[in-house]
Amino acid sequence: MTGIQIASLSLKLIGIFSIIQAIPILKSLSEFFVFKDSNFFTPENTPPSYNYLLIGILTSFLLLLILGACLIIFSERLAKKIIKENEDKKTLTDLSVKDIQAIAFSVIGVVMIVIAIPKLIQIGTNIQVLNQAGDEVPTRGISAGTWAYAIGLTVQSIIGLLLFFGARGLSSIWYFFQKIRPLKDIK
Repeated sequence: MTGIQIASLSLKLIGIFSIIQAIPILKSLSEFFVFKDSNFFTPENTPPSYNYLLIGILTSFLLLLILGACLIIFSERLAKKIIKENEDKKTLTDLSVKDIQAIAFSVIGVVMIVIAIPKLIQIGTNIQVLNQAGDEVPTRGISAGTWAYAIGLTVQSIIGLLLFFGARGLSSIWYFFQKIRPLKDIK
């Protein structure tokens, strides 16, 4: 296998992982419609934030499906961006440690993004719902915690993007530090 084939296979696997991550969101969507059809809410007492929850669920589900499909369909193009053109001819045994590390960093970056996407969408809708709930003391505490969680997910997404797009540079830095202080076998 060449480096591009390995990277392409890894991206396809992450695409499948993304689609699998969308499946549990269907549970929330089905609960939404069951809850909506029950006699609990009438047109007079349906909260306006209910629509935001539906939008959050649908957006998370569709983004994961689209991302998964794109990773599967465009895996070879993305793999060519991860692996340099002149390294395409190398087989698995010809790949250097830096090449394998670059592939691994890129794959980890995509996984971090895939994990963060549905949570970011749901947090966004939660913040909108909390803003509509009013300025009560319990709501403020929940809202502060939600914002902190949203910031953490945003940082996770940014790190994922940096890992994906900066994998080659990070791999070179990592390789440099290992040359300075090589890891010794643990006995």
